Amino acid sequence: MTYKEIIQALANNLLVYFDEVYHSAEIITNDKNIKQPAISLNDEWISLVPTDQREIIYIRRNGDDEVVSDLQIGSCAKSYNMKSQLRIVYFKDHAKNNSEILSKLMQSVLVNGTKLNRIIQDKWKLQKDESSGDYTFGATTAYFAVDIYALWNLQPDSCGKDFCIELENPLNKNCITL
Repeated sequence: MTYKEIIQALANNLLVYFDEVYHSAEIITNDKNIKQPAISLNDEWISLVPTDQREIIYIRRNGDDEVVSDLQIGSCAKSYNMKSQLRIVYFKDHAKNNSEILSKLMQSVLVNGTKLNRIIQDKWKLQKDESSGDYTFGATTAYFAVDIYALWNLQPDSCGKDFCIELENPLNKNCITL
């Protein structure tokens, strides 16, 4: 699988249970020196800071891409088996069933081409990792992250496609691709 195919598979699986998924998110520092998750859209940063108004799910790279092995496919060409750390973050204030949400999240992200790394359920640790904002979490706040490895193949003819994903952002149930 290519990196883009893994992102599409993750998003499609998440959209079975959730209404909207952001991909290619990054942790940025804004003009006020506050660290926050965001996506780039039309040359602007769109904040994905958790609020009590909406459910947020985003996928972001959580480290550098790593070459696992290389394969000679011609006299001058190689392909590479790659490993990328991804983090899928879920936030919803006033969630009704946190364990059911986490179960759906796990079912969605364990797809072909991924390997589970860790599940983060500590809201305070996750808040420190994902932003420097000042949040107040209630007993019903669902704030989880699932760290996975995406195992994918980088081919000479797909280099540009794997690092420049052109998909709608956010993806929603109306634009599921199979």
